Amino acid sequence: ILYSTVENEGFLTKQGVNNLRSAFAKDIFAQDLLNEYEQQTAHRDELRSESKALINDIVEESTAEFMIIRKLKNSVNLCLKKQTKRL
Repeated sequence: ILYSTVENEGFLTKQGVNNLRSAFAKDIFAQDLLNEYEQQTAHRDELRSESKALINDIVEESTAEFMIIRKLKNSVNLCLKKQTKRL
């Protein structure tokens, strides 16, 4: 038999029973939840690692492309200077 902790209630309300069930469920399934949290953490760590590697690849490619564009620009400017000297 369960009684409410509130003096003017003689028994547990539906909400009280639900709270009690929730507390029991948390105790019973705590280990299962811990395992689930560990799996979620491992998955998040894996996603972070993969996204970091992907971002690093993108930055490296962008830097390489920028360097190529800079070299092309310098070559074009050099050619233009040579042509203007000829004229």
